[in-house]
Amino acid sequence: MLLFLGYPSCGVRPVPSISSRIVGGREARPNSWPWQVDLLINGTAHYCGGSLIGPSWIVTSAHCFYFYTQPEQWQVRVGEHNETKFEGYEEMIDIEKITIHPGFILGSAEDTGDYDIAIIKLKRPAVFHKLVHSICLPEMETRFATGKTCFATGWGRQDENAAEYSDVLREVEVDLVSKEVCNSNISYNGLLNERFFCAGFQAGGRDACGGDSGGPLACQIENGSFVLTGVVSWGEGCARPNKYGVYLDVRYMLPFIENTLYGMWSNKNCYGTDFGSMFRHSTRLESGS
Repeated sequence: MLLFLGYPSCGVRPVPSISSRIVGGREARPNSWPWQVDLLINGTAHYCGGSLIGPSWIVTSAHCFYFYTQPEQWQVRVGEHNETKFEGYEEMIDIEKITIHPGFILGSAEDTGDYDIAIIKLKRPAVFHKLVHSICLPEMETRFATGKTCFATGWGRQDENAAEYSDVLREVEVDLVSKEVCNSNISYNGLLNERFFCAGFQAGGRDACGGDSGGPLACQIENGSFVLTGVVSWGEGCARPNKYGVYLDVRYMLPFIENTLYGMWSNKNCYGTDFGSMFRHSTRLESGS
């Protein structure tokens, strides 16, 4: 298992959520998700989320970099909560390198694509403390039961038709859904391969949305720590009945993560030719921000 120890250790939240099962999500307590990062275009415009897995390393979605491919176009803000004001814990850091999985294929409405993951190396390490540190990575053997409640977090839209992103970090609880249900003919009709999974509710109502791409789906394990179970990837609309949120399964990405961090993986971009309407960069995020 690849494990980074932050402060006090990976996957530990400084404060719990105020309450649970809020329809559509709620504002998170400030800095209660210490691994959440804000990916900004030119240091000003929110574009994607991501997760600290070490002081210099972030996991996010590969499709976030379809329009903006160069590290110098991006900055990362750690310790963020309210994007409209400085609250004392924020730190802005430039990006040194973006490594996209060599098997990445951009999806479309007819094809989910594949390997939607990228690793960011920061130009300097983030300062870790109680309110800024890493999330734990899962082991390949990590399993969660269908119906397990996990958290998605981000600054994304609160409605798929909303004009703007949220100013504050929000959280939503979603339940893990079986592959059989998610691949059923009333849901995604067999599109999901083993590297993706679903979370949400048959009735809809709670989901990640535009602006949340690359952010974490964090599930709590028996010792109380949270692990990076999924990465927000795609879905049809937001919070629609039978159209669950789709996440990349981080367990299947562990070799890529480990090899990237230890310098053994080539930085090969394998973009597809069709950007597609289902990815959270267009439906969760939409192009342009």
